[in-house]
Amino acid sequence: MAARQAGLRRTAHRNVRDVAEIDQAPPEVTDVFHRLNVRAPVELELLGTAFEKILHVEDAHLRDLLLSGFLMSVMTKGPELQEIEALLRVAFSLDGFSPSDAVKVRLPRKEKLIGCAGSGKKGTKTMNISTPSALLAAAAGVYVSKTGSSSTSSISGSADFLSTAGANLRLPVAEMVAVLKRLRFGFFRIEALVPNFDRVYGGRFHAPHALSFALAGLVTPIHLDHRLYGLSHPNVEMSLKVFRRFGVENALVVSSTHDDIHYIDEMGIYGTTRLMGMRNGRIGRLLYLDPTVILRLPRYTPKDLAQGRNLRENVAIGLRALRGAGPQSIKDVVCINAANLMVLAEKADDLRHGFSLAKSAMRKGLAIELLESFIDSTGGDVAELHARI
Repeated sequence: MAARQAGLRRTAHRNVRDVAEIDQAPPEVTDVFHRLNVRAPVELELLGTAFEKILHVEDAHLRDLLLSGFLMSVMTKGPELQEIEALLRVAFSLDGFSPSDAVKVRLPRKEKLIGCAGSGKKGTKTMNISTPSALLAAAAGVYVSKTGSSSTSSISGSADFLSTAGANLRLPVAEMVAVLKRLRFGFFRIEALVPNFDRVYGGRFHAPHALSFALAGLVTPIHLDHRLYGLSHPNVEMSLKVFRRFGVENALVVSSTHDDIHYIDEMGIYGTTRLMGMRNGRIGRLLYLDPTVILRLPRYTPKDLAQGRNLRENVAIGLRALRGAGPQSIKDVVCINAANLMVLAEKADDLRHGFSLAKSAMRKGLAIELLESFIDSTGGDVAELHARI
């Protein structure tokens, strides 16, 4: 009882301290909070100014309180397209970053460069899906640029997966581009591309918010011919509209759920997958798919994609799939998402064809061979990979 009372006193003290600190917030910020609280209109200029003020608050604890309250309040209200665009432009301004500055990569004739990224912050925690899928697609002949970061809410993010397998992800952009051109696979860390923003933002959110609709999909140093973006939220159309605001013309956004509450940012093997595309700036219609029906797969559940108990175990799950081992559910979800990339690159006619090609590449061990070459080319430690598989 005494321990519980002491804990309550500590919590009360923190709450009082938090309230006192929030009272020190810039007036523009408190004004926006009041407006959001009663769902009153917020002019874009005021919204952007308030967000910029928050990002420049020097006290880290106060900044975190304001940042989380701000972004989640916008999300709860229901973010509008112009609001998301304005917030992203403020975020990018901290590093002088602009998606329009992406550099064109010269590839062999008729080849397309496909970007692969996801919002993260999954409602259902899974093993790593998108990175093994990107490697498998590259092994099957697709040029894939993967952007990602360390994990916030899951055991391992895409950067954690590759670095734990032995890769060196700290190469300068030009050197990583050279690796991409040689191997058909490159990885670009979001933390390195927008370091100032990452310093005040990274690792602080466990659920999708206003920036999640496009942030990870826009932070790339190179021009993409097409991109696959995973979103842990049902409003896939909003992502496409945000991308279009930043000059993106070709993209496919996917999101999956088994209960209409918990979403993952990949094509799933259970429940329903939402899929919506944009080609040459024109947004298509929303599709609801069940890939297991299309591909005549077993009826899986979220448990069939569960993450491991720790970082090494979680990485090992994905690595085993790349060499064609482990549970069938893991291999199937990796192949389905690789198939999506292959369709975008025009290496496969449709999902069935891409799935078959991905399965073949997996059986031949091409993906694990590619990962070994990637680790070696980045100056990483291949012994780490061998120790995990």
